[in-house]
Amino acid sequence: MAVVRFRITWHTNVVHELQVKSLDDENAVLGKEVPVNRSVIVLNVPLYLQEDDVKSLFLRFGPVSTVTFPKSSHRHTFPVKCGCRVAYVTFDSAECAREVFRQNDNGRAVSLSRPSGLEKWRQHYLSLVQEPEMTLAEAHEVIEQFKAVVKSNKLRKAATAEPDQDGWITVTRNQRRKVIPKGKSYVEKLNAKESNRRKRESRHNETPFYRFQIRDSKRKQIEELQRKFEEDKKRIKLMMESRKFKPF
Repeated sequence: MAVVRFRITWHTNVVHELQVKSLDDENAVLGKEVPVNRSVIVLNVPLYLQEDDVKSLFLRFGPVSTVTFPKSSHRHTFPVKCGCRVAYVTFDSAECAREVFRQNDNGRAVSLSRPSGLEKWRQHYLSLVQEPEMTLAEAHEVIEQFKAVVKSNKLRKAATAEPDQDGWITVTRNQRRKVIPKGKSYVEKLNAKESNRRKRESRHNETPFYRFQIRDSKRKQIEELQRKFEEDKKRIKLMMESRKFKPF
């Protein structure tokens, strides 16, 4: 078994180790999916490493053809830590695959050719943050575009309000109808309608004079009192059932 060490960046002291095994003993398990003589098994591969990252780590041993991650059906064959996975690295020649186990780096750790992991997302976030001068310039540009649109709309509305050569004015849906001032006749009609309404109301509210009017008035009062009495009984019953009866 060989060990390949790497750092995410040059300035970090954290070193990650990849365990490399030969495919000679795993041919029966893997079948013909990968070439045995030109491939190696890489264990303990972090999830943030992609195919290009793994390929860049093994290029020092020779040209790499492909880097593949096995299906879930093969993962139980190899010891995989939580948050890691297995990769197959296939070289262009069998000599390059054997070179992985012959070289001795004496614990030397190489860095990735491009940012990965937390450093990758940190640089991505920094790329999204703009300088104040750029933000101010974009804001001025948007404001100028908005002013130009408002100015063009005003000019267009003013042009539609002007009569053409024949004296016609184009009427659009957005134009509101002007309120026509009310004359003296309209005010007189409105006052007459209001006086008629008051007369009808006073006629309904006048004191009964005839005996049958008095009798009907008393009967209506009694019916109204009975209706209110029944409503109060129902309300008190509901309050007693809900235990919220407070007579005082």
